[in-house]
Order: sequence, then structure tokens, then C-alpha cells
Amino acid sequence: MMSLYIFSTRENWPFYVFSFIDGTEDGPVKDSSQIVYFLFAVLFIFIGSLFFMDLLVGVMFLNYHEA
Repeated sequence: MMSLYIFSTRENWPFYVFSFIDGTEDGPVKDSSQIVYFLFAVLFIFIGSLFFMDLLVGVMFLNYHEA
């Protein structure tokens, strides 16, 4: 869950992508599945930062405006 939050905020996300790329069931293997996790990270960054973060800011703005 923390890594998804980091992807959404784009804070130090390349470190986590490279950690995911090296991960396997048996232990870390250098560059074991590059394209799958890289695509997941990039797609989640676009979806998370463009949709979820904008939704959060919109809700906060509406609550501030009502107050």
C-alpha cells in the first residue's frame, strides 16, 4: 500500500520500480521481469496522479469552500 502511495505522489518512485523488477518468488534476480513492473508503475503513476490525486484535491477544495 505504501508503494502505491509513493507512485501516486511520484516521490522516489524509480527506486521502488527497480526493486520490483528484481523480485521473484525465489529471491532477487537482477532484471528478471522488466517490462511488466515498469508498465504497472508507469500506468499507476498516470492513473494515480491524474485521477486519484485530483479527486482528493477536489474534495478538499469543496470542503474548504463550504466552510
